[in-house]
Amino acid sequence: MNRTGETNTFPRALELPGAGLVVLGRRRSGPRAKDLLVQDLLCRLEALDPGPWTPDLRLCASALGRPRLVSEGPDGSDGPAVSFSHNQGLTWAALSRSPGLGLDAASASEFGPGYPLKRVFGPAELDAARALWPEALAPAALWALKEAAVKALGCGFNLFGPLDIEAVPRPGPARTRETAFWLRVARPLDLRLAAAALCLGRTAVAVAAPGL
Repeated sequence: MNRTGETNTFPRALELPGAGLVVLGRRRSGPRAKDLLVQDLLCRLEALDPGPWTPDLRLCASALGRPRLVSEGPDGSDGPAVSFSHNQGLTWAALSRSPGLGLDAASASEFGPGYPLKRVFGPAELDAARALWPEALAPAALWALKEAAVKALGCGFNLFGPLDIEAVPRPGPARTRETAFWLRVARPLDLRLAAAALCLGRTAVAVAAPGL
């Protein structure tokens, strides 16, 4: 049970190469789900990766609707990066000291028979994902990774399409619960992001941030 008296959060710490530590949690969706998640994850992040933030952070939105944690002090400085996603009655949240952060959750049911996989996924990344996860979950994991990328960049799919982002598993020891990726954004930005995907039941969750 967590400090708010509920058992439905999911605290987890992920290390993104070149981007640092990300803390991830979930809670049943409700009027205060985001605020309560942020409170829990701020405590978790501060314990694992102490930062210079003041304790008076509040959740707000930028002019473009992107979530922000901002100090209520006179300087109005930014706190950790924050991102949210909603899926199957759950609200997911992620916090990081990285200046950009994206989070997405997707369900296998969103990619049933007839879904145009070739319009959003390249054959090589589909093959790689199917080698890591059950076939029904592979598209959900790839989509969550790509959505997390555009959230981290703060542009949505406005500058490029899903096929312009390639999800490449990072070499390393096999992991049972999470897999590290590089996300290559081919055009027009020509950059890459660090990412990780986690599959739980029929849901895939991914986080992404600018990497070295």
